[in-house]
Amino acid sequence: MQKMSLDYRIRRPKPAPNGTKQLAKPPMIVLLHGGGGHEDDLFTEFSDIADDRLLVVSVRAPFAQSPKNNAWYRISPFSG
Repeated sequence: MQKMSLDYRIRRPKPAPNGTKQLAKPPMIVLLHGGGGHEDDLFTEFSDIADDRLLVVSVRAPFAQSPKNNAWYRISPFSG
């Protein structure tokens, strides 16, 4: 099996207000864009509305179709 790494963007939780305990392991949400997208598609909008206590990670699909379009699996033309 081939090993690969994925590019991603991350938004860390904001510090807890004074007198409140910071979570050692905050809840995490992983955002996966659709085919032909990239990690910024969901990240910008979602990280603005997500709870400040959440760790938000948006992952880029590994197969580039063009500079800002990526796929989760290889797409090959149908040959018939």
